[in-house]
Amino acid sequence: MIYWRSGEWRQDPVGVAIDDRGFLLGDAVFETMLARGGRLAFLNQHIARLRGALDFLKIRVPIELNEISRLVGELLSRNSITQGDASVRLTVTRGRAPRGLAPLAESETKPGVFLTAASAGPRLTLPMRVIISDHARPAGVASVRFKTPSYLENLLARREAVEAGADDAIMKNPAGRIACASAANVFLIRGGAVLTPPVSDGALPGVVRGLILEAARDLEIEAREESLAPCDLDAGEIFLTNSILGLAPAALAGSQPAMRSEIFTALGACYDRLLNEDLAARAGEA
Repeated sequence: MIYWRSGEWRQDPVGVAIDDRGFLLGDAVFETMLARGGRLAFLNQHIARLRGALDFLKIRVPIELNEISRLVGELLSRNSITQGDASVRLTVTRGRAPRGLAPLAESETKPGVFLTAASAGPRLTLPMRVIISDHARPAGVASVRFKTPSYLENLLARREAVEAGADDAIMKNPAGRIACASAANVFLIRGGAVLTPPVSDGALPGVVRGLILEAARDLEIEAREESLAPCDLDAGEIFLTNSILGLAPAALAGSQPAMRSEIFTALGACYDRLLNEDLAARAGEA
């Protein structure tokens, strides 16, 4: 795999220094973005979230949108990913530092910036089979608001799903309320309304999650953040969202998938329109 690291193209298997705080302590943030036709979807939203995380962590890295856009096309070409969708990951670590947890002055660190890509595969059409995980996701802590490499609980939940023959696992917070899936936000259509867990319950403020909430309101569909219990999922239509999946219908393992409602179909069409408009605008910037 060819990747971009802090200003240079590399192909060596060891791209992160052994004393990088991102590798040792998870002192890093990242964004996973959809690329189609060599262009990144919803780049402005991803960069805004990344900048918020960097500001919170006090990692000072200038990120130029035009530079990232230009690099992605070359990244995909160098990796021979010219057909279909691609998953592009932008990772920023605090950089190399002496051992220990003590914070370092900005002048003492040189953050690392990494850009990698892989084929995203075909878009899902069948409902995803999901289980309710026994592994809890924290709620009310800073780390759940950002995408950091501290994914242990999510990894355990996904392993639990795979061992159960499912596609993903829905995670609860310590109070037993639904937070999110291992790598996606959770939505429920119930009684004509679109519901999703609030960030305070452990949900990541996902880019696609935000777009879907806005799309629902534009379509005059009732949409709100609401705490959900696992039993609530038995009485509605479940779907998952993230930047690579878009909107993916889902059903609890062992249950009959709900018929796709007019609401889900309308949201999917609205999302596709927003995606195509964003990609078209990105082409105009080239």
